[in-house]
Amino acid sequence: MIRFTAPASCSFLWQPDSGRWALRAQEGGETAAAVIRTPFVIGRSPDCQLILPESPELAKTTSRWHCHLVEDKERVMIVDGSLTEVPETGQRKLSVSGTFLNGRKINRPEALKHGDQLIVGPWVFGVEEHEEKPVNLDAALKKLSDEKPRKLVSREPHAEQVFARLHGLSLELNRSADAEANLVSILNSALVEIPGAGVAALLVEGPGNSNSARIAWQRGRGRVFDLRFSSDLVRRLPQDRGVLFASKLADPTRSQAQEKISSALLVPLWSRDSRLGILYMDNRGCKAQFSEGDLFLAHAFAGHAALQLLIEKQVYLSKVESSMSRYFGPDVVRLIVEKARAGHSVLPEVKEKTATILFVDLQGFSAFCRGRSPRAICELLSPYLQLAAECIQAHSGHVDKFIGDGVLGVFGAKPVGGAPAEGAHAAQAVRAARRMISSWTKRSESMRSLVLPLRIGINTGPVVVGNIGFPGRMEYGVLGDAVNLASRLEKIAEPNGIALADATKVLLGGEFQCVDAGEIPVKGFGGVRVWRLGA
Repeated sequence: MIRFTAPASCSFLWQPDSGRWALRAQEGGETAAAVIRTPFVIGRSPDCQLILPESPELAKTTSRWHCHLVEDKERVMIVDGSLTEVPETGQRKLSVSGTFLNGRKINRPEALKHGDQLIVGPWVFGVEEHEEKPVNLDAALKKLSDEKPRKLVSREPHAEQVFARLHGLSLELNRSADAEANLVSILNSALVEIPGAGVAALLVEGPGNSNSARIAWQRGRGRVFDLRFSSDLVRRLPQDRGVLFASKLADPTRSQAQEKISSALLVPLWSRDSRLGILYMDNRGCKAQFSEGDLFLAHAFAGHAALQLLIEKQVYLSKVESSMSRYFGPDVVRLIVEKARAGHSVLPEVKEKTATILFVDLQGFSAFCRGRSPRAICELLSPYLQLAAECIQAHSGHVDKFIGDGVLGVFGAKPVGGAPAEGAHAAQAVRAARRMISSWTKRSESMRSLVLPLRIGINTGPVVVGNIGFPGRMEYGVLGDAVNLASRLEKIAEPNGIALADATKVLLGGEFQCVDAGEIPVKGFGGVRVWRLGA
């Protein structure tokens, strides 16, 4: 395989979570980026395998999906443009400025070889042949087996006992999948091993940098549901290291005096480069004071707690990703998960946007349901709903809701991330609608039950979009006359036909053939000029 060497004054950053490389316009990182597998896409989009820097100026010379690598008969080929269809047009797209190999613009796939120079926008990458040398594990293990085993003898019997118990705690945590029970085990173990600890708690940050106890345990009393702790001590904790507050504090706060706290340990719970919370211990109810050795042990317990919180967070994010993928496309889901991982609000507050609304339903569905079993209804409804959702998401829209056999799709008002270029969402909606009809028609040929035709209405206009509801039940949705008119248009569409409002037709330009159906009376809107999408 090959690898790229970094341009002058640049370096590569490996992102282990996504398995991607990112080019940075600064030195100090990796000097080479290995192409682990193909296809390998280079561009500004976050889903590329080599992500280029993003800025308005760089957008003039580098594309979101600028070029890509594929393998052909053991050769690595460089190809200009996107690997797959881009959302705006539904077709592959060439790069904005071209891809150059050794100073020459390529017009067809060309093989890369050692010593080549690949030019992408302002970036010049060197090309090197790179082959990982396999490690002979058999030889390494045989050499290790020849060594005589050595027994570790500790000069500190107490330390040996403590670490043995820490190892036992690790095994206990590995056997349980209950995060809450594991956190309780960690706090109980800390109270056992650190004599000065009267209270052990895990504090997590809330709004406005306030701290609250996620879980707290007190020696001899068990779980504490209303923990009072020294907020002053928490505020004074450094971001990157634990702190021991010694006995006889020179200037105790009111809360310290009330709870008779004379010594405390605070250790941050770290995950990569962010703080998940704080392991907090104080000596209320205990005469013993904390020591430097206790601080060392507290870091070990904090490591266990941080790992449990990280696992819990990853499980939560996996559930978020699985749930959101049912309603939004992959690019939107990725942005939702990234925002959730960073602790930011996932969905915005209510805003007004211009969007294109698509309504689709099955003509004659109510009559179809009469006299049929629930199973027969599901055999028709389930594949239809799945197909409609897939078509909407494939064209950068999102499914707002299912209403019986009706599906509401929204284009241009994604809950996170940027909207497409002005007016592009109208074309995306029409492409999704055409794909629905063609795919549903093909699928109908293989379905045993009676298949009903689709009706689709599309309208563009201002909508209110965001979290709608009350604190106990929030739902991301869209409201407005533009939504209502799209629903009305769907009712007057022909079987396997698409009815467009004039506002949508204007944004389409000349890409689609539209037939003027004239002004049609629409309930609640009076006379509305309607267009029908041609073949």
